[in-house]
Amino acid sequence: MRARLAEVLLTDALPPAAYAVLVGPVPMPTVELTVHLGEALEEKPAAGWALVSMRSQQAGSGWAVDDWVVWSADGQMLALGRQTRRVLQPAGERAHRPPHWDSAGRSAG
Repeated sequence: MRARLAEVLLTDALPPAAYAVLVGPVPMPTVELTVHLGEALEEKPAAGWALVSMRSQQAGSGWAVDDWVVWSADGQMLALGRQTRRVLQPAGERAHRPPHWDSAGRSAG
């Protein structure tokens, strides 16, 4: 059970993928988090490091959607999921980000 909790914590521990293209921090609270656990930890706990691969599939109009996969050191998929975030701008501040990004992080508008 402890290993499963660690998998879920890894999925929500990293900053949003959209932060890679921002000039400064912007609040992005989680609206929805879905985690699908792999079968790799059913037999034994994973040893060593874990790799988390994350990318923003869509960001714009006040929303950002991140997809990610967590891999064990020996190459087994531990978890995958999707996180939807609300992109908030402080009142009266102009956005410090492109108005819309595509899945490759390029400004689309």
